Amino acid sequence: TNTANALIVRTRFQDQKESAINAHCFQDQVYQDCEFVGCRNGITQGRLRGSTYWWSQRGRGSGRRVVRLNIVNCRFRQIRERAIDLVSNEPDEGVVAIQNCVFEEIKGQAIRLLGGKSHIVQGCRFGDVGFPGSRYAVMQVTGQGTVTISHLNFENVAGEGTATAMVVDGIPTVSHCSFTGFDQTVITRNPLV
Repeated sequence: TNTANALIVRTRFQDQKESAINAHCFQDQVYQDCEFVGCRNGITQGRLRGSTYWWSQRGRGSGRRVVRLNIVNCRFRQIRERAIDLVSNEPDEGVVAIQNCVFEEIKGQAIRLLGGKSHIVQGCRFGDVGFPGSRYAVMQVTGQGTVTISHLNFENVAGEGTATAMVVDGIPTVSHCSFTGFDQTVITRNPLV
């Protein structure tokens, strides 16, 4: 997508060679009731960018990378690398909400949110994510501000998936989560609230 504002509802993305959605910037975007199946990546952002611009097929464009993004009731299944992969380098940008989503049979990492202002991941279910010996956690969420994690269900068969459920940083609040089949459940550098 090359528009800053978007509402994508009830769309199925299947067998994409790269990312199902690769946006240059997310400003007030909502992805609701979508399904991502058999793709290399689910939702990512443009790779070739500078500090205040991004490159597209049309050339150089300005814009903030992630302002507000809401991913609701989506299903990610059989993703080969990362289901959601977003990086916000600026401290004043990046408010991401991921709610009521399902992540199944993800070979790499389910969620990677690095940097940004604040994030919420709530009411999601993770099953069969990663592979033995993987260095990635199922979910990695770091922010400059609040990182709220609640009502998550992590289930891996012991010894067959990633050993670590989640890595959180920023001002983390973690509540009402369940973990099955992991060597480590939560890793953080800051005290949990």
